Amino acid sequence: MKKSIYKIGLFLTALLLSSSVAFSYDVSKEYHKTYNVDKDYILGLNNMYGDIIVETNDGNSVAIDIFVEMSSKKQELAQEMLSFINVDFVEDGKKIVVKTSISDNNTRWKIRNKSFNIRYVVSMPSWLNLSVVNKYGDTKINRLDGAFNADLKYGNLNITELTRGNESSVIQIKSTHGSVNIDKANWVYLNVSYSSNVKIGTAQAIALYSRYSKISIDSHVNSLVIDSKYDSYSLNSVSNLVIDASYTDFEIAVVSKKINIDCNYGSVEVEKVSADFSEIVIDSDYTDIELAIDHDSHYQLDAHLSYGDLEIDKS
Repeated sequence: MKKSIYKIGLFLTALLLSSSVAFSYDVSKEYHKTYNVDKDYILGLNNMYGDIIVETNDGNSVAIDIFVEMSSKKQELAQEMLSFINVDFVEDGKKIVVKTSISDNNTRWKIRNKSFNIRYVVSMPSWLNLSVVNKYGDTKINRLDGAFNADLKYGNLNITELTRGNESSVIQIKSTHGSVNIDKANWVYLNVSYSSNVKIGTAQAIALYSRYSKISIDSHVNSLVIDSKYDSYSLNSVSNLVIDASYTDFEIAVVSKKINIDCNYGSVEVEKVSADFSEIVIDSDYTDIELAIDHDSHYQLDAHLSYGDLEIDKS
């Protein structure tokens, strides 16, 4: 009987100790702003350590809700650390800038265990021009018809649709150490590095600068220009393809019009080149190139090789 009571006492003591270790104090604060806008406005969102979620609509106003959440084992410390985080709202003419600021010069901020999250939830017209800077957080946007500029680090980007087209400079996305998923886009400039998953559904024209990344495009792209090093590409269908690459492998299903390749130390495989292609230009070093040109095509071949082999289908 005494042994059972002793075991129960030890169990209760252990349970109390584990509960005290796991327990934390949660504190939070919120920001809310609304603005009336027109098509000349630019909205800038600059966050860190949290997600940015943008939902677009057909209205003419912007609603911004920001949630700051902090937890710590000590309530006083949690409240103090929460006071270090602020969100600034600046309206200058037709530019609205929302920015997270963190005062981290306090020693305890740097050395104590901390858990916090800063989340932006934005409702805005789809035609509004948008600029996003986000570090250590994900960014999610549905349909966007305006200009878009993004600089993202250590977070994932998900976009349903970018409709702005025929202007190569109005959609610019830079992503480092994060995945990128764009279901549909017209014209877009994409700068990615150290990304294990860059996925694009369908697009009209893409200019892609990539380093140490894995890129896949599932549907047709009319024009694709690539500057690549140390990447791998999987492409479905391209009309006009330009590649400047080193140490990169390309697997391409179909190219229908033009191919211009300047590459070294990698490989390029095109499963089908359409019979009515207009031009193929290749300048390569130490690279395996395999093009399955349609048997019904008619073309003139001009080839100059050193330290390599050229194999042509006898038919």
